[in-house]
Amino acid sequence: MLRKFDRTARRFSNEKVEFDKVLYVEDEDANWNVAELHLRDKYNIKRAKNATEAFELLKKEKFNLILLDIQLAGSAFDGIQVCRILRRHPDQRIPSMAKDLQCDKIPIVFVTAYSERYSKDYLTKEVGGDDVVTKPVDFTRLTLVSSRLIIKSIRR
Repeated sequence: MLRKFDRTARRFSNEKVEFDKVLYVEDEDANWNVAELHLRDKYNIKRAKNATEAFELLKKEKFNLILLDIQLAGSAFDGIQVCRILRRHPDQRIPSMAKDLQCDKIPIVFVTAYSERYSKDYLTKEVGGDDVVTKPVDFTRLTLVSSRLIIKSIRR
């Protein structure tokens, strides 16, 4: 448990620090391990290895942000399809496991090595993501993008 530092009293209080909840949909263990190491002090971060796990977690818990890899090996859907499902894209078939999800307001950041293949405009304007961060990940940039989107979504 993290405790909050009270600057005026110059001591730690017993008040628990609440972090924003982030779902990272990432199939590669190495990418997850590095991201979790860099983000665990800033966010309550959970992992889904594939689309099915992501949909199950989204049914059970409320998240403030979704980080989404495009290539999801062994998954029924890739990251682009997952985003379209969550955004209820008219050309995307919605699987039964995702029919009841209400995630259209959760910001989605694509975290991808495919920036040459998929432009930021395509991923944000046509697919429905909110931003794109390329791999290898600059975690300072990812944190800034994530914080901006979470604050923006709270104000909606």
